[in-house]
Amino acid sequence: MLVFSIDPGTGASSPTAIAAFDPMTKQISFTRNLWTEMKGQHHVLHDLTSQMRAWYRKLRALRKTPIMVVSETFVMRGKGGETLQRLIGAYESACPLDYWWRTVYNTAVKKHVSGNGDGDKLYVALGVKYFFMENEASKKYVEELIMDEEWDRTDALAIGIAGWIQEQYLTDDPNNPTPEMAAIKLFERADKTLFLEAEVVAQKAREVKRQREKQQRKEHIRKGNREYALASAARRRKR
Repeated sequence: MLVFSIDPGTGASSPTAIAAFDPMTKQISFTRNLWTEMKGQHHVLHDLTSQMRAWYRKLRALRKTPIMVVSETFVMRGKGGETLQRLIGAYESACPLDYWWRTVYNTAVKKHVSGNGDGDKLYVALGVKYFFMENEASKKYVEELIMDEEWDRTDALAIGIAGWIQEQYLTDDPNNPTPEMAAIKLFERADKTLFLEAEVVAQKAREVKRQREKQQRKEHIRKGNREYALASAARRRKR
């Protein structure tokens, strides 16, 4: 199976993020951010839907079936919520009939992936890393996304994971457990929370270290500039 997931965004201030992966081998095929420079709701919807249609076609080249397409959906008031709902509807309309479409709510994504319906972006991203732990290449890929703070792309992966888990629960037969359910039970084991909490502490420590090093580089540059300015002034005085 191939899961293709969508984190909808209007493409101007926030992108539509997409991701594709095999939930059983834990192999990530790709993640991308889709942007648009179009103005006006109609042109934005048309441009992003055209880009999404092109990605739907590219999925066939991966030669994996069935293909499940999972999009996050929202309950959001106002014009922003209306625009996103239209965008999700356009993505669904463009989805090929032989692909398997489903939607998942934001809180369900957090609950399934991080075990916490109130988890922040980092917590969810670390839940994604935990899901792909068995595949070294995918784990490193997610770690790089976290280091670069590519939260839209880690969210897209999380949406796909949550949609796949929900579908397996809907079709589960307790008398005839599938390999997919066995994988889910392993992912949802009790020690995941302890792992995520430890990872959050470690990640925040790395961020503090990175910020400290960044500040030291700035101070080094300022010191170098100051020394250069003093040397230049001394040379001018000698003249």
